[in-house]
Amino acid sequence: MLRIAEVETMDVMAKLRNAWATAGRLMPDYDARVSRPEELHDHEQYLITKAGIKLRPEFLATCKALLGEPQFDAILSDLKRSQIEPAAPAITSPDGLFIFRVVEALGSCASPKLPGRRASRVLR
Repeated sequence: MLRIAEVETMDVMAKLRNAWATAGRLMPDYDARVSRPEELHDHEQYLITKAGIKLRPEFLATCKALLGEPQFDAILSDLKRSQIEPAAPAITSPDGLFIFRVVEALGSCASPKLPGRRASRVLR
């Protein structure tokens, strides 16, 4: 029997996959990134804590692999800033906002490169 957390994780992963595909990205790239989650660095752990995000580290590492480190860190930094700045509106669900921002970022057309892969040139 599946636990509620497992069902919620499956639902979120389906949203991430759908956003990836909707942006016209290749599904083999998605599968490769999901199969190789990236380690969370100390600074990212700090941002996650300060932003109030309570999602599983494995899920966060997968999001980092899908987004690429710069975009992942930018989302975390923005959420952390929103939590600690008094002028920013209060975030009632840091986890929900994080997931929304990840889905939104994956739905954009710019696809981060896989580590170790070089961009191919377009010949004219």
